[in-house]
Amino acid sequence: MARNALFIVGLQKSGTTPLNRCLQAFPEVSHPFRSEGNDFWGNEPPFAPAGFPAGHFYQQAGGERGHCLDAADATAEVRAVMQERFAALAGAPVLLNKNPYNVCRVGWLRAIFPEACIVACVREPVANCYSLLKKFVPHKGRGLAPEEGWWGVKPARWKSLRDEHKLLQCARQWQAVNERLLHSLADVDHLVFYDDFCREPARWCQLILEGCLDAPVAAPALPPLRSCDDEFRRGSRLRSKNRYFSESGGSLALPEEEEAEFPPLSAAQVEAVRAATGRLWEELRGRRRALPGAGNP
Repeated sequence: MARNALFIVGLQKSGTTPLNRCLQAFPEVSHPFRSEGNDFWGNEPPFAPAGFPAGHFYQQAGGERGHCLDAADATAEVRAVMQERFAALAGAPVLLNKNPYNVCRVGWLRAIFPEACIVACVREPVANCYSLLKKFVPHKGRGLAPEEGWWGVKPARWKSLRDEHKLLQCARQWQAVNERLLHSLADVDHLVFYDDFCREPARWCQLILEGCLDAPVAAPALPPLRSCDDEFRRGSRLRSKNRYFSESGGSLALPEEEEAEFPPLSAAQVEAVRAATGRLWEELRGRRRALPGAGNP
């Protein structure tokens, strides 16, 4: 298989969507998947999949493994089916897919598509958990509601992480998902931090694509994106930023002013999330890579 598969992984609300949309601004990139490609991966229905191959393993384990898969699960049958599905796709030289569940399957991805470029997104835990928390509040345009008290990527033993205090649950989810990612970094080509990407989206996309194609790539005009990392301090609208994108006809710009329908976190809540995630966050920050010639931390 030619090195033209580009897979974006990461916990929901960690920056996978803006990275995905910015990459699609490059003529070298196409996105031939329906939505996040859940039918391609066998992730349907989304929370408790039953399709082949991902859902097959989910059901086989009774959901206890969550969405996690390992290299050993890339059997000869799985590799043959997935490579055949990929070969049937048409498009530009780089075929792009963003699927958050694959953050728990990085080794599996690498075993099936050894020449693929895998990009993982991470985000500061308090900001990430605050965005996840909004999914537990009923509101117009929320999309899929939580199921069995859970929303989003399921790490192994996810049922034991559930809690009536959903912010604590989100912190546990962030910790478990990103801990698995940390142990999979040998199979990740680029680890992209949300705040770094917002500062220089064009250059990060250029870096990723040049590595994927092993050739120079011209960057289109992509202005800096407004980071939403401060929302947990000032409050936020409940509706997803994806809604703004759809309603604006594809603009990546966000309103500067918006009504705070969802309250900010208290100091105690912020401290609780940081206590649950701080050590791992510092370890991930130690893997941070600056753009060549840039002054990113």
